[in-house]
Amino acid sequence: MTGLGLHVTPDAHDAGSGPTRDSRPSRRWVWAYARLMTPRRQGRVSDGEGDRPLTPVKRAINKASTGMRSLRQKLQIRNRLARECLAEFFGEYMLILMGTAAVAQVVTNFDQKGTYLSINIGYAAGVLFGIYASVGVS
Repeated sequence: MTGLGLHVTPDAHDAGSGPTRDSRPSRRWVWAYARLMTPRRQGRVSDGEGDRPLTPVKRAINKASTGMRSLRQKLQIRNRLARECLAEFFGEYMLILMGTAAVAQVVTNFDQKGTYLSINIGYAAGVLFGIYASVGVS
C-alpha cells in the first residue's frame, strides 16, 4: 500500500507461519485499516506523509476560485442569441481596432515608422484576436 503513503509490513505471525497463540491482527494492520476507512477532513491535504493543514495561501486561492465561480454563474448570459451577438460584436471590434490603429500609425508618421506591411500585419492581428474573442460562442 505504498501508493497511499502507508508503508505497512506484516509481523511474523501475520506472514502465515501457522497457527499462533495470538490470532489477532497486528497493530500496524489495524492502524492501516482505520486510516484507510477514516474520511478525509476538510481543510487538510494529504501528501503521502500524512495529513497537514492547508497553508494560508492555498486557503485564499480556494476561497477566491469559489467566489469567482459563483460570480461567473451569476453574470452568465443565458440567452444564446445575445451571447452570439456579443461575441460577433467583440470580434468585429478587435478587427476594426487593430486595423485602424495600424493605418493610423503609418499615416500619422508619414511612412517613416511603418509601411504597408505593418498595416497588413495589424489587420492580421485584428482578425486573429477577433476570432479568438468569439471562438467559444459562435
